Amino acid sequence: MSSTIVTVNPATGAELATYQAMTQAEIDSALNAAAAAQRGWAGEDFTVRAEILRTAAALLRERDDELALLITREMGKPLAEARAEVRRRAGVLRRTRADLPGRRGL
Repeated sequence: MSSTIVTVNPATGAELATYQAMTQAEIDSALNAAAAAQRGWAGEDFTVRAEILRTAAALLRERDDELALLITREMGKPLAEARAEVRRRAGVLRRTRADLPGRRGL
């Protein structure tokens, strides 16, 4: 028996999307893949990590309007607050990058 997950806009009650729920085997596979990816990330040189974080922060800033609208639709958060949240997350990535050993102050 398969099940679905429905995303609903809490402000309007409108259905936004329907997703097929994952099976336990799919969940286990995703968790195993995430654990393997973390081991790979942990083994990366700090300069590689810093560049990835810089790119992720830049993408968040470039797409802040789009991401804020998604947050607003899915969580009912006011658009200005959602945009501020996206920008804060970009700032966290930027600061994390700056705090990597050998990268302080970047």
